[in-house]
Amino acid sequence: MILGATFAFWDKLDYQESFEHHSTVYYTISSILQRLRTVAKKTGIVPLGEGYIIRQLDPLMFDRFNEGVIQACILRAAKPRELDYSSDDNQSRIVVSLIERMLVMSNADESEGLPEFLMALCTKKLQIRTDHLLGLQSHGIDKDVFPFVWALAEQAKRELFGEHKEQIAKF
Repeated sequence: MILGATFAFWDKLDYQESFEHHSTVYYTISSILQRLRTVAKKTGIVPLGEGYIIRQLDPLMFDRFNEGVIQACILRAAKPRELDYSSDDNQSRIVVSLIERMLVMSNADESEGLPEFLMALCTKKLQIRTDHLLGLQSHGIDKDVFPFVWALAEQAKRELFGEHKEQIAKF
């Protein structure tokens, strides 16, 4: 995954054409998330602060930051409670539509974050309503072209829908 030359959080002097150092992108994203967890706005509200109100990251952010390396860093740096969309029907549908679009177009540049989404589903860090993600059951990922992504999709399917024995025998 390579970061393009339009990363919103860096000045154009910070990179030239493309950037391949994922750790610097991760550090940038995790710093932003940590600030959202700890620093109050003028209203006195900490955007991702803990308390009685559970606050998630806006799922539309994954559409806005649609490069795989940025999506991967967000998924890795976020806390599970910040990615739990299982109780909000609309937010769950937004995340599911993104994942299903990636499953359908698994070889497109816009789908390079798909393995990270599948890994987050497998580890239950990313929570969605399983009745929304029906496209995972009949995904068309080519096992020969994308063996790792195919294996993650199959594992996510087992985790979400409980399809264990027959799929393990095929793998």
